[in-house]
Amino acid sequence: MYRARKIWDIESDVDSRGYSTRKLPNILMVIKNHKHASHPTVISNADETLLALQEAFPELLIKKLMWHGLSQKEQISIAQDTDILFSQPGSDVMNALFMPAGSSLLTPCRLLDMKWLYNKKGKEGTPPVRTVTEYGNEIMKWFQAMPDMRSMQICGDEDIKFDTKAYMIPATFNTDNIINDMRVIVDDWLERKLSRIYK
Repeated sequence: MYRARKIWDIESDVDSRGYSTRKLPNILMVIKNHKHASHPTVISNADETLLALQEAFPELLIKKLMWHGLSQKEQISIAQDTDILFSQPGSDVMNALFMPAGSSLLTPCRLLDMKWLYNKKGKEGTPPVRTVTEYGNEIMKWFQAMPDMRSMQICGDEDIKFDTKAYMIPATFNTDNIINDMRVIVDDWLERKLSRIYK
């Protein structure tokens, strides 16, 4: 990460060890661009979820974006400015590698349309015949091994519901539960930051 900042002259609020120097965490909600996705999934209430988070945490900077169309430098700069990433599994979540040390990651599971997955030429708009829950291996193989990064995955109906009779299997977040999940993550981020300060 130091090399990327140096090459591209990226300014970021991190200390010499790579930890965020912000007093409060910045939160980024990444929405998948389903037109350019290998596993298209639409979050039906993404804007509502963002607004609910902004109202629940008015003191925090919370943004929403899609990575598609941004340069690598822009993506790394945004990742460096993010302390908590809320993103679906898959390639969209890989920019978590460029977040400051001590950051947190929240990923919901998704359902995959197996017909879509193995036959991209299938008729667009056709509901799935068979679905499978996709947890992503990013947390298991990548982020759990990163020093001082917290990862949390939500998969239950209490957090996210899927319309298995619709094309691209739209997902709907339970905003109350997402707020509770995020509160746990924010509190943990603040607690870990304080522990580093008073070590």
